[in-house]
Amino acid sequence: MREYSMLRNVMIITGLFFYTGILHAQDTSYNFLTERFGQQYDFYSKEVISQPLLQLHQYARVEGGYRYTSGDYRLSQDAPKQQDIFFYTEGTKRINKFLVSGSFSYQHTNQDSVGYTLRYGLHDAAPYYFYAAAKGNWEIGEYRLQGIISHPLLDDKLTVGAGGTYHAGNAWRSNDPRPDYFFYDVQAQATIHYCLLPRHTIGVAGGIARKNTDSEIDFRNDNYEQSLLYEQFQTYMQYGYGFAQLISGSRYVRSKGSGWDIQGIYDGQFNRLHVTAKGGYASRSSVFSRRGERTSLAFKYGEFYEDIINAAILGEYSQGNNSWTTGIYYLYHTGQDMHTILNGNNYMYTFDRLSIEPLYTRRRDGKVRYELGVQGTVSNLFQADGSASQKINYQYADADLSGAYYHYLPAADTYWKAFLKVGARLPLSPELTTSSQQTTFAKGVIYPDYYYYSASSVTATAAWQYNFPVKKTNTFLKLSGQYQQASIKQDHDYPAIAKPGNNRWYIQTSIGISL
Repeated sequence: MREYSMLRNVMIITGLFFYTGILHAQDTSYNFLTERFGQQYDFYSKEVISQPLLQLHQYARVEGGYRYTSGDYRLSQDAPKQQDIFFYTEGTKRINKFLVSGSFSYQHTNQDSVGYTLRYGLHDAAPYYFYAAAKGNWEIGEYRLQGIISHPLLDDKLTVGAGGTYHAGNAWRSNDPRPDYFFYDVQAQATIHYCLLPRHTIGVAGGIARKNTDSEIDFRNDNYEQSLLYEQFQTYMQYGYGFAQLISGSRYVRSKGSGWDIQGIYDGQFNRLHVTAKGGYASRSSVFSRRGERTSLAFKYGEFYEDIINAAILGEYSQGNNSWTTGIYYLYHTGQDMHTILNGNNYMYTFDRLSIEPLYTRRRDGKVRYELGVQGTVSNLFQADGSASQKINYQYADADLSGAYYHYLPAADTYWKAFLKVGARLPLSPELTTSSQQTTFAKGVIYPDYYYYSASSVTATAAWQYNFPVKKTNTFLKLSGQYQQASIKQDHDYPAIAKPGNNRWYIQTSIGISL
């Protein structure tokens, strides 16, 4: 338990420094809410490896809001309707020679009519979870806590830092079958940087991780639990992507996971050009099992092994009132299981994504006037289940154009921001290999998701933000919305129980302050 104690102490210290910084922060005229600031702050502040390079002495933001999502262009295990109430705070404070960064978020979610999964986490790569065709309503409470602290040594030639994250939540359904799902994911890291030259720095970081989940199924109606007449309520253990077994006895599954990671970073300043490159490798392993009960023995379903590679580059170039920023991001996530009953590998998962995000910022009189951005992403998702003879391979490309305009009013620190983004998704080569056996999972999940990933779509996002001072504190109101229109292909003969709809949208409103 030594790693948990270390993480707890680091996060307590970080939290004290961070919130002390918020309480003593002074008003500033710098615009912390531009697209460029968000791109830079997220790149440097969210990871222990890059936080010591954050060129910011004081910043804090507190925001709370509401979001409503609806529409049937969605994955089969997603919710047709969802409501979120959220609270988020983040900030950075330099106290003497300590640089402290942190964030905290809480989100309460209600989802309607979710079917074919009794696990919370739509994009969880792991197998070994319960599912039933019956739809139900979920209620979820979820929070994340992060803290990082760094300190320079030896006349700023050497910098050390440490930090961690804690992500946890509880989710449950109000309809039979009724799962109670709890999870937590804790990570701790340490880093060291060395300044090779006055404008060139290298660094390494390493850490450990622990992740646990507990899921248990209950029924209020005994008829649904015991009778085979109600097929939609029959509960299965999903071993991968199609191979499943009707559960009997224990309705409990637990996973215990652990892992480690290593990262490296380079930061260099070349006249007006500033470049930071970072990357890393993470290894994770999880054991899925059930506990022993009066009617069933303890049993290990299997193990799941994951490898994650990520890399990112952020380049910044400024000349006069013009700034260009480009971010390049790459993620490769692969996993495979070791199935106890089959005594071998049954399920394989791979997801990789490459994204480039150039951004142009124009200033006048020391203030940001407008920003123009482009984003291009290519993604690939692969899943294969050997026992069920199911295999999917979805490749798709996303392209977005965005613009933000800032209008400053005569009153001090009062302005509004308008943001607009339009984008499109194009499927590149969707592939589906399926067995002749038409299972409920195939008709309810695999086939509808094939139609989803085979569709092309266009998306429009708009946001408006009004900033004004309240007792010298910058206050903001935000209103945003998004609409996505899809074109569902009809030239496939896969017998899906239901095809996705052709639209998805959300609206969001929030209020907050920045310091």
